[in-house]
Amino acid sequence: MIPWYTGLSRQFFASKNVEVQEACKSDYLWWIAFLRLSQDYWWICHENGECLDERLQKVWACFGNIFQYDNFQSWWISKSHEAFAEHVNPPKLCDVTIYSQFMEVGNKDKLLIDVPLHLSNELIIQQLFESPRLN
Repeated sequence: MIPWYTGLSRQFFASKNVEVQEACKSDYLWWIAFLRLSQDYWWICHENGECLDERLQKVWACFGNIFQYDNFQSWWISKSHEAFAEHVNPPKLCDVTIYSQFMEVGNKDKLLIDVPLHLSNELIIQQLFESPRLN
């Protein structure tokens, strides 16, 4: 499964560098920035995730020791998949012609499709031409 992130403007990027540039403009950057400001999080990072607070342990298990990275970009490349990637296949175009029985559609030669709005134009076009009936 290819990792994708709901908070980025597109699902797929030409390279990891382009993805990192987009992540630097997203809310994901602020998650790490605020964790870096937390004294509790600084402490648990120096304790390698060992503490009595289960909530803090869960956050550390997800984000890891953010202080071992020089910057957000290097953290993103190493840990973003564990912390932020969706664990389901990304949404794609789908045929919703079956629902046309509930709508007024004048021509049987038409196809109704559901287009997730966060898909890039390139991905929409690719999926449109990939399958004649959008499997």
